[in-house]
Amino acid sequence: MKKVCAMLLALALLTFAVAAMGENAFKAGTYSGEATGMGKLVVSVTLSDTAIESIEVVESNETPSIGGAIMEDLIARVLAAQSTQLDTVSGATVTSNALYEAVNAALVSAGADPAALVPVEAEVSQESEEISCDVIIVGAGGAGMSAALKVNELGYTAIVIDKQAFVGGATAMSSSSALAQGTRVQAENGVIDSPELCMQELLVVGDYENDATPTWLLARYSGEAIDWLNDDMGVLFNESVGSASAEYSVGRARTSVTGSGAGLCEDLKNKLEEKGVRLILNTRAYELTDTDGVVDGVLARDVNTGKEYRFHAKAVLLATGGYCYSDYIDPSLLSLPNSGSKANTGDGIEMALPYGAVLQNMDMVAVAGHGIRIGDTAHHTQGQSKNAYKTTGAILVNMDGRRIENELGRHADLFPKMKEAGRTFMLMDEAGFKAYAESCVKANFFTQEQLDTWLEENGTGVTVMAHADTIEEVANIVGVNAENLLDEVARYTSFVEKGVDEDFGREVSVALGDGPYYLVEQCLRYSTTLGGITINKDLAVVDSMNAPIPGLYAAGELVGGVFGANFPPSSGVGWALTSGMLAGESIVNAIQ
Repeated sequence: MKKVCAMLLALALLTFAVAAMGENAFKAGTYSGEATGMGKLVVSVTLSDTAIESIEVVESNETPSIGGAIMEDLIARVLAAQSTQLDTVSGATVTSNALYEAVNAALVSAGADPAALVPVEAEVSQESEEISCDVIIVGAGGAGMSAALKVNELGYTAIVIDKQAFVGGATAMSSSSALAQGTRVQAENGVIDSPELCMQELLVVGDYENDATPTWLLARYSGEAIDWLNDDMGVLFNESVGSASAEYSVGRARTSVTGSGAGLCEDLKNKLEEKGVRLILNTRAYELTDTDGVVDGVLARDVNTGKEYRFHAKAVLLATGGYCYSDYIDPSLLSLPNSGSKANTGDGIEMALPYGAVLQNMDMVAVAGHGIRIGDTAHHTQGQSKNAYKTTGAILVNMDGRRIENELGRHADLFPKMKEAGRTFMLMDEAGFKAYAESCVKANFFTQEQLDTWLEENGTGVTVMAHADTIEEVANIVGVNAENLLDEVARYTSFVEKGVDEDFGREVSVALGDGPYYLVEQCLRYSTTLGGITINKDLAVVDSMNAPIPGLYAAGELVGGVFGANFPPSSGVGWALTSGMLAGESIVNAIQ
């Protein structure tokens, strides 16, 4: 009887196990899955009877060294968890969801229910490693990678670590346009500029709330930084200086030949690899170390495995970005969408404060317009919007159908008017919208698939891109006063004919052309934080007595006071690359 009971129990357990597998038992083989991320994504998934064995990306529009790194990380996570029921990678939501959806499609083809696959809990690694180098750099954005290239060029070893699965930070989210005063290209094009002129214009934009030290470094050395990267490092920029603007009396902006911040960061990463500079991703620094008060190392942890690192160095450079996703942010801004890097959680501030670092301008954050809302966040399209105003008859109107300010005026003047208006829309003709949309897609601000969806929604979704054959029809779709809008268009057309904008002083040359017509909502957003750590002329972090903290340096958005109360165009990327180069030089001079 005992043997019979044992056999029946074993049979029952076997039946239960098979039932538990149910439709989640895989049919061994290789299956294809497809989804939409930053374009079409196709994966090939190989399965055994019970496990996901491998995942291969067959087709993707992601940049190889940035998007490819994200994909590698996501695939490793899925294989480790044997499930796609995972969180998205911070800063790569679109790519994460696309990879999970593509793998799910393949799993369904294999007869599995992806939603029923419970993630396997990863064991926390007990492994630790000690690594030594001359300079440890925390943060793989424009500042951190530029600093590493300079340290390497001067014959010293640098290691760059970053908590994300990919490089770039806020620089990767930019248009790549970099303020650059005194470049070779300016001289070749006869542009008369000077550090003093650039400094004065930066101070005016910043309402004189700037810290003169970093502002002068940007004004004086930004051209040298771009020439060094372009001519010596092979990180190429377009041979153009752009044009004057409401903020700048001369053209002093250089843009990556790739056309995007992500492309610029890919170029920087490729140069690091080419020169053998070690880059360790998915590794979050959480504490500085010192010997007798001299900062000489960093404690860090692998965000996936829990592996501990102890880095030993002769100096530490913090290039961890800003604090737009931290408790340091002004709570009054939380009603606006955040278009900053999700890596900007104030890590560098937290590590530097115990050593006596001084903060400044922490209440100052760049609130910007000309962005589009995507889900619960936003993405800037500022350069594309400004170009539409310059080259077409596009205008910016409120719900009453009226223009509110000079569309090509100072950002600092336009944004308060947008805030007062509540909701604002760019009105564009067919030619203007095509140029705007195509440039946004090229810069990876949104995908063609997202654009197609928004146009199909025609003003009914979160991202408002309404369109119709007539101005009156498109106004009615979003509730803009159609009669006033028609009147405003007629008035603006008369200004073009006269050659003078009698209302706001905008430079006018082109009237609104043929339809269909588009109303694209422009949302206020915050991203770049203007406060941060105080430095001296050598990029060394200073204490309350303005004395340098031995061994500790800072660069990029982590540094406070560079821009004062407002964020000048192209200045963020310009400062990242300039401060990175200068920090690398200063550190080598100190440790040699």
